[in-house]
Amino acid sequence: MKDTAQRLMGVMALMYFGPLMAGLGNHGFGVLPLFVAIFLIWLAVLAPERFPLNPRDWRGADFRLAMLSRALLQIVLVLVLFGIGRGIGGALGVLPEIPLVLPLAMSFLAVPLARLIHDPAAAARREFALGMLEPLEDLPAETSDRELSDHLEVLRQHVPCSLIKALLAEKTQAGTASTAARRALALLHDAGPEAAPALPPSGQLGQA
Repeated sequence: MKDTAQRLMGVMALMYFGPLMAGLGNHGFGVLPLFVAIFLIWLAVLAPERFPLNPRDWRGADFRLAMLSRALLQIVLVLVLFGIGRGIGGALGVLPEIPLVLPLAMSFLAVPLARLIHDPAAAARREFALGMLEPLEDLPAETSDRELSDHLEVLRQHVPCSLIKALLAEKTQAGTASTAARRALALLHDAGPEAAPALPPSGQLGQA
């Protein structure tokens, strides 16, 4: 998970480098809407749940207000990066001729790369599983093995056993797992691999 976040930050830097290079190349402000559009596409790719599938929902005041705030934020971000590029060129005393297609391609390339690195559906399943683990994490240290097994049995009805193990192991390695969670992980290892029902579709995660 940490490696994925680091790779995603690297791809994000590639996207940010586009408007910076455009500013360094002394391109006009007319190119800024292109970068803003790319940045908004990036948001849609990484967090599709923020963009309703039903076109009617796009007409709602809440969604329009949210989109307006996101767009304004991206405009400010692009302007800042563009200004930094201009500032670097001014400090160096030279504004190199950089073809516009190069910074645009750099920023746009970040979108498919981000999609390859980050799977929104997998991220949603992970968040769902982490939420399901919270009651187990909150159990006192002296909880009996029987009660831990009962909690794990309930968990396995909603979350694959392999994912439960992976998340508990991740928390244990990070030193954030409670005593009950560490004992539950030991019980899972002792029980061996078990088949478990798949998670509900992403659209039903909030209903579980």
